[in-house]
Amino acid sequence: MLPKEEKAFTIEHWSLQEDRDAVVQQSFFLRCGVLISMICISPYASGLPLYQKIPAFHAYIWGDSRGNVTKEFQSQSNVIPASSLKAITALLAYNALGSDFRYTTSVSVSMEGEILNDVILRGSGDPTFTSMDLERLLKPLQGKAVKRTFYVDLSGYQLPFYSNNIMRYDLGSFDCRPLSTFNIDGNIVNIKVADVDGGVQISNDFNIPFHSSIVLDEGLTHITSIWNDEGIKLSGVLHKGDVFFHPVAPANMREYIEQKVQRVLKKLNIQASVVVLQDPLKIPHERTEISIHHSAPLDAILSPALKCSNNFVFDALYLTLIHQDKKTIPQDWHEGDPIIKAMIEKHFQLEMPDALIVDGSGISRHNQVSVRVFYELLCKGATHEAFVKAFPRAGEVNTSLENRDLPSHIRAKTGFLLGVVALCGYGLDKDGKPSKVFMVVSNNTPGPAATVRKAHEEFLQESLPE
Repeated sequence: MLPKEEKAFTIEHWSLQEDRDAVVQQSFFLRCGVLISMICISPYASGLPLYQKIPAFHAYIWGDSRGNVTKEFQSQSNVIPASSLKAITALLAYNALGSDFRYTTSVSVSMEGEILNDVILRGSGDPTFTSMDLERLLKPLQGKAVKRTFYVDLSGYQLPFYSNNIMRYDLGSFDCRPLSTFNIDGNIVNIKVADVDGGVQISNDFNIPFHSSIVLDEGLTHITSIWNDEGIKLSGVLHKGDVFFHPVAPANMREYIEQKVQRVLKKLNIQASVVVLQDPLKIPHERTEISIHHSAPLDAILSPALKCSNNFVFDALYLTLIHQDKKTIPQDWHEGDPIIKAMIEKHFQLEMPDALIVDGSGISRHNQVSVRVFYELLCKGATHEAFVKAFPRAGEVNTSLENRDLPSHIRAKTGFLLGVVALCGYGLDKDGKPSKVFMVVSNNTPGPAATVRKAHEEFLQESLPE
């Protein structure tokens, strides 16, 4: 069930969201029609199966890493970048936060003599924090009783846990999870789906309400989920005899955090009443820090996240970035757009007034960036060794490029949403240095994404041969 304080916002917003998406979609179809007519006479189309075979809005650019463009097409037009936006988030994070940046999570107490009045648990948005980390953090309080309240302080962010720029069907999925200053165990719940005596049995340990249309079958297990006002709707097929764990994100972030914390307190025999708050005025200010947890450095978090296209980590980085200026307190995710663009101008001397960046992962269809901007930013990043190495290599196992047919010298970030396929990155020289920079993106693509991906691969094989 969606929490009452969030329900009015989400349902009302989504009706507006869907209207906005319809407008965006219509505009792209119009541009698509213009492009198709242009393709017939475009010199860029000659010999490129990308434009000859697929009726969609395409844009591309490639050149050397010093900024000398070899070819470009529709490069000034804004496009939906999908997950390729992670490349911009990564580059900005490396420059604005630094490779050695670490998230911190702390425990503070307020005492009256020997009496432990309050405990305050405060995070900074760490997407890697776990229950085991919390157990170590609270070890000094093992066996104690908290007289008043155990606070989980979320006051560092004053915006909604879920972005209001996402599609309704993304809500609560593994790729679209809530975020706050205190995240734990990836903000995910596993729903157990099992064949028990010839019937489908569903359970979870967070009392999440659900209704299911899952059927038993001899086919491969395939389960999908979507949140609605009645809880979570599960549908699909469970292979006979299977036990399957389906990940979903909590609709009520406060309840999720409270239950996670209470379990650790019980394990450590800490007696306390847990309250999760975003209001800083309700949290004690006179306190003494007793323990602190530091995350791994940024490079150790960012590199694997970019290789496997981890939305959770990159949206957490987006929120970290837009809260760097303590003078500005965003009340909503989209308010990060001017902050991000100001940071890009500061660090890279690049203005992008027509762009729109409302998250760090690229999951929102409201993100709009031109391939020319991507190219110029990637040129800036070509000298940043850690940034370049964070991109997956063509064919690299357990990455988004594992099964892609690309030249072996390519390092690239993929992007995919329904109707959107993108690829950006570098071509390396014989010394392993980025000598070429490219981006190709297709919006409003018809048919299977695999067909478009194949066309992109052929496009790069022709444009950036080894």
